[in-house]
Amino acid sequence: MRYRKLGEAEIEVSEVGFGLWTLSAPWWKPPDEASAIALLKQAYDAGITYYETGPYGHGVGEGLLGKAFGERREMIILGATAPANPAGIRFAVQASLQRLGSTYLDLLFIENPTMAVLQDNALFAGLDALKDEGLIRYWGISMGPGVGHYDEGMAAIKKRFATAVGHAFNVLEQDPGRKFFTASLEGNTGNVVRGAHASGPMAGTYDPAFSLIDPTAPAPRRPDFLRWAEAAAKSLAWIHEGHGMTIGQAAIKFCLSEETVSTVLPDIRTAGQLAEYTEAPDKDDYSQQDVAEIAERYRQAFGTPRPG
Repeated sequence: MRYRKLGEAEIEVSEVGFGLWTLSAPWWKPPDEASAIALLKQAYDAGITYYETGPYGHGVGEGLLGKAFGERREMIILGATAPANPAGIRFAVQASLQRLGSTYLDLLFIENPTMAVLQDNALFAGLDALKDEGLIRYWGISMGPGVGHYDEGMAAIKKRFATAVGHAFNVLEQDPGRKFFTASLEGNTGNVVRGAHASGPMAGTYDPAFSLIDPTAPAPRRPDFLRWAEAAAKSLAWIHEGHGMTIGQAAIKFCLSEETVSTVLPDIRTAGQLAEYTEAPDKDDYSQQDVAEIAERYRQAFGTPRPG
């Protein structure tokens, strides 16, 4: 495992992090509690220090983290989310801390803020108060789970100087992520990337049952996108063959080729995925020529008409 600074924050995070949605959100068909806690402890042993949870599962993920790392709180970096509502942030933070069994959050994400919210000074006064009281160390915004949210992301980086932005980015879905990277370089903002495997096709083990097509999921992926993504992924064998990587590792390595990406949160449900993905940072870096070639293939939609 390797580690990177989170933007200008005085903390480092593992290049591969762990998003708790796979262990707590109902549409991921999570394992039982004992198995989930065991997997989290294996992740720590493999070098993962960054863990992120959110509102899915009614706080189940936070409870799992509290039970897995209660005695090792100082050894990990915790990220959590709060609603984009100035009046609800303090309550959300206090509830998260109680479930986590912690006195502070390293990183608080404001979830899917609108432009109106980002222009509300009351929100940021509340965040400053939480920092002054030691309840949070840093804050950022979290967008998605799908791609998009360009205006909101740029406003958070350029006007509100967010410590971090969380968003989806992968080989097959590179916009608007690349624009965030350029702005983040100027603003010294860290990027926390989700969706590195495009909901399954870039993992090499495409399973529609775990590709967010469940109608109960908050943002199910369209079947036409998944069909296109599966075909596009098959045209990308060259990014891992000859590089000593699986396609799942290559997808993570591609995200890490961006210097402003602090950590990548792949969808980890099994010990096998954990072992595979945590080995990705140690693989050989892509050359600038490789990255440029991937960008050109992306521009050409990987030779397969991209769904509208």
